[in-house]
Amino acid sequence: MARVAARNPPANALWYVTDDRFTYKPGEKAAYADTSFWRAIRIYLNGFAKETYNECIAVCVAGQTAAQIADKGVNNYSFHQRFLALAAPATSTYAPVKTTLAQDYMPLLNGVWQSPGGPGDPYQTHTMHLAQMVRLIREQIYAARRATNFTYGSAGRIGFAWAERGDDTNADQLATNLAVALHDAYTGSAGAACTDNDGGGTFYFGCPPAGVSGATFNPTWTYFKSWN
Repeated sequence: MARVAARNPPANALWYVTDDRFTYKPGEKAAYADTSFWRAIRIYLNGFAKETYNECIAVCVAGQTAAQIADKGVNNYSFHQRFLALAAPATSTYAPVKTTLAQDYMPLLNGVWQSPGGPGDPYQTHTMHLAQMVRLIREQIYAARRATNFTYGSAGRIGFAWAERGDDTNADQLATNLAVALHDAYTGSAGAACTDNDGGGTFYFGCPPAGVSGATFNPTWTYFKSWN
């Protein structure tokens, strides 16, 4: 049985993370210095999953390519713990966390459609129509696969939180798009995740997701790219 460590994240909502560089980041830095912990868990890990449920309000930015959304939006959030580990001082104190996350880190991404909504909802997909949710899922797959081109990418490990809400037809369409995008991206190039496989935008959809009013990249997550 695979063992996966999960840690509760801050939400990706703009209202939540404004002061994370003053609270959440220092807590992560302190945890990274727990050398014994990182050495001990490495024996048991096949994956270290971080819940990073990308929300359309921080991803579905108009006028951006799939690559720009991946680099400015999705991956800054999905891989913020990896970025912080890479930024940690190159000393024996932080060597275990650097090694553990490099080998085992996996973002747990947003595949929960028609979530409840409200400020306590970590998914925030309650206003999204099916096509936009498919595009959000495909964008996240593209971004994780694209990350394999960079040091922070942790070999492209990927996971999804999933809930099949709505009727069976829509749930099947959502699941099929996820499965096809995963297969195509991980047997080929990252860009294959964004392919409209039927060419008509009827059952399959590509990415990036369409822009929505008020969507903007959240700059807070760039603070995790530096140690200070």
